[in-house]
Amino acid sequence: MRLSYDQLPQSQGQVLYQRLQKLLHEEAFDAFPKKLCAPFSADKLGRRSIPPGALSACS
Repeated sequence: MRLSYDQLPQSQGQVLYQRLQKLLHEEAFDAFPKKLCAPFSADKLGRRSIPPGALSACS
């Protein structure tokens, strides 16, 4: 017996995450972390690099 992909039963996927994504999109949540992280991002290259010696102090 052979079945093609479209003949297989399909799950609804992650209903919780679909609803959460819809809610976050409706409330424009993406703007909140972007605004919060803006001071830590460079204008053209993304996140600024870690200062020299910062990692060696942690080890």
